[in-house]
Amino acid sequence: MKGIKTKKASKFISIFGLVLLITLTVFSNVQAKSTTLIFSTHDPETGSWGPFYQPWFAAIEKRTNGAVKIEAHWGGELVGFFERL
Repeated sequence: MKGIKTKKASKFISIFGLVLLITLTVFSNVQAKSTTLIFSTHDPETGSWGPFYQPWFAAIEKRTNGAVKIEAHWGGELVGFFERL
């Protein structure tokens, strides 16, 4: 009786391991989509904060290996200073 249970257990472990291996292989090859964050400000790009933001945006993209990108809109391009949502 023990021999049958041992065979069933080893067969189950083998099948489970194979399914796990296939699943890990498939998901490790899937590339994550990049996320684009939109940044908007009323300040011009050449203003006082522009030189601060540009290296920060580049550092975020570098540290996330391109998974997070920031699209900057300067000078009230998307919304003016006094406009409200």
